[in-house]
Amino acid sequence: DKYGARIPMGVLLMCGAIPTACLGLVNTRNGFYVLRFFIGLAGGAFVMCQSWINSMFARKLIGTASGFAGGWGDLGGGFT
Repeated sequence: DKYGARIPMGVLLMCGAIPTACLGLVNTRNGFYVLRFFIGLAGGAFVMCQSWINSMFARKLIGTASGFAGGWGDLGGGFT
C-alpha cells in the first residue's frame, strides 16, 4: 500500500469540494447533472474511511468504530 487511506481520501474530498463550490453558479439542467456526478464521486471517500478505521483501531473496537463512521455518513447523506 503506497499511499494508505489518508492521502487519497484527502485528495478526493478536496477535489469534490470544487464542484460543490461551483454548484451555485449552474444555470442549466445538464450543468447540474455534470456537477452532481463529480460530487457523487466524492462519496467514494466512504470506502477509504472504512479502510482507515480498520488500520487505526484495535480489533475489539473495529466494529463499533465502523458502525459510527458509517452511521454518521448515512445521516449526512440523508440530509442532502
